Amino acid sequence: MSTAKAISRLEDGFGKVELKSKFSELTFNIITRAVAGKRFYGEDVDAEWKVRCVYAGLIDEHRSDRSSLESRNTMIDHLLSLQKSQPEYYTDEIIKGLIMVLILAGTETSATTTEWAMALLLNHPNSLKKAIAEIDDRVGQERIMDETDLPNLPYLQISDPKLWPDATSFRPERFETGKAETYKFLPYGVGRRACPGASMANRLIGLTLGTLIQCYSWERVSDKEVDMSGGRRTHHAKEDSAGGHV
Repeated sequence: MSTAKAISRLEDGFGKVELKSKFSELTFNIITRAVAGKRFYGEDVDAEWKVRCVYAGLIDEHRSDRSSLESRNTMIDHLLSLQKSQPEYYTDEIIKGLIMVLILAGTETSATTTEWAMALLLNHPNSLKKAIAEIDDRVGQERIMDETDLPNLPYLQISDPKLWPDATSFRPERFETGKAETYKFLPYGVGRRACPGASMANRLIGLTLGTLIQCYSWERVSDKEVDMSGGRRTHHAKEDSAGGHV
């Protein structure tokens, strides 16, 4: 919602929106809220700030704030509880490492996936219209969609040309049945090494895309399609930032 509100501050009519930074800021704030119970919306979200979040006394702050300990439900609070029962396994250094992994690994992966999805929708207006129609039909315009609506909005999925016929065509409707073929597509890994944030990422990406599609009309900034070239990053970031008129 904070990202939607920020976009709504644009002037009347269509305005240009640069999506990469918006999505990075959004995912960073959601993860820090889950980890530490704090949001940093509006700050310059860069690597230095992320490191400061890990090492600037968050653990000591949670440890000393006993008055509200019972009412909080953050990742740090749970790790400190485990530290009491298993101090040899949950040292402060281990907890700091876990927090750093959650923030650094969780932020850009979800933000990049959301950016790729939005870029594809901008390049395929018919698919965007179908996503809008699904939201209008199953959620309506009287309220903003929430997490409980996601199971009823199966349209946005991804495809791999090595696994499905005509996969290079952007046709999300191929997954409308909700049935997945086991081990053909493993975006979060599998087994003991599977991504522990898969459920959170699915909700974050789905809710972000759904809210932006529901609340605003989108189009490309020019007749030229959004560049879909991949950059040289471990999480396959886009070479150029996706942007659109809203």
